[in-house]
Amino acid sequence: MKEPHEPLPCHKSAKKPCGRTGGLRDVVVVGAGIIGTLIAYRVIQNQPRAHVLLVDRAAAGSGATRHSLGFDLPYGRTALHRIMSAESANLYRSLRAQSRQFQVRSVPTFVVATPDLLERERSNFAAPLRALVAPAAWDRLFKSGICIGQGQEVWGPIAGSEAVPEHVVLELVQYFLRTGRIEVWEGVEIDAIEPHGTVVNLRTSDGRIIEASRVALASGPWIAKQPVCEFAQRHSIRVKKIIALQIDRKPELDNPAMFLLDHDAFLLPSVSRGRSLFSFTCATWDCDPHSRDLNVTNSERQHGLSILEAHFPSMVAHCSGACVFCDAYSPDWVPVIAADPAHPNIVLASAASGSGYRLGPAIAGRAARLLFGQSDDPVLDGVNLSAHHDALAT
Repeated sequence: MKEPHEPLPCHKSAKKPCGRTGGLRDVVVVGAGIIGTLIAYRVIQNQPRAHVLLVDRAAAGSGATRHSLGFDLPYGRTALHRIMSAESANLYRSLRAQSRQFQVRSVPTFVVATPDLLERERSNFAAPLRALVAPAAWDRLFKSGICIGQGQEVWGPIAGSEAVPEHVVLELVQYFLRTGRIEVWEGVEIDAIEPHGTVVNLRTSDGRIIEASRVALASGPWIAKQPVCEFAQRHSIRVKKIIALQIDRKPELDNPAMFLLDHDAFLLPSVSRGRSLFSFTCATWDCDPHSRDLNVTNSERQHGLSILEAHFPSMVAHCSGACVFCDAYSPDWVPVIAADPAHPNIVLASAASGSGYRLGPAIAGRAARLLFGQSDDPVLDGVNLSAHHDALAT
């Protein structure tokens, strides 16, 4: 991976991280999932001389990021979602150009819904959405084994893509360690956040104190836990379960993804994982990411299977296990990137609402700017949003 900008100057704090808690860091990022890791990366893009520490309670990328499906679709519930999706696709395209390790697979995607819903949602797709008429497209569709319900239509294809978010995190962490650009502490849990004017003290579970000029909180579904739960409460953030059923039937390279708009569900033929994954909306809230009870209940599985049976009946018999975890959600499912009103050097980057990979770079870019008092967001006026996704998926 190439340098984001010019190399850091050769001073001790940057090239030889002190490994002590006594040194003052310019930025400490709490949480080394996809969002936290990207915040660290965006900080050194914008502030090449910054001394940055990335810290996580476990291994980098081992939380919600490890369970993320990494499916990207040019779709957003709001204009902000669509803008952030395009920004993120642009950065992923840049990362892909810099490193051969960053793998993104193009996945043509069809949208299934009732005609009135498709018309209402048409403007929420960054790419043009048209009714399916091409015979070649129908051939692809039938390979997926889909059954079209009465009164439903199929539109597409549009350009989706698939990556493995955990691999993105590990690639960035290796870059940080290899170049000395950023310190990475794994297995270090933050027990308390204590702001003192321009300095924030972070107390760790092993009895140390980390001093920082600025702190970014990117703890994913652990947002509801101490010491960051007060930030979650302030923004009405809650944690919701996410489920994807595993279908043990090896997909072919040209199998399309299917987005069931009526159910907010999708079928992803994951070639890299050697199976298909069926993600559907789960309404189980206030989950604990630490809990052993974070599994799929019988009612949740039956709900997912009922949707699968209606649209992909041939796959039900191959449905074995499931990928289950949780994520932080805001009331309107829009990410929360905000400075603490009383302590503006503490910035919260949370509530990706199940879209941490898809919106991660845009969330990280806004958080990195906010850490340095740059609150104005860039607006993509005149940008061809679909071009960003097409370029990424090419």
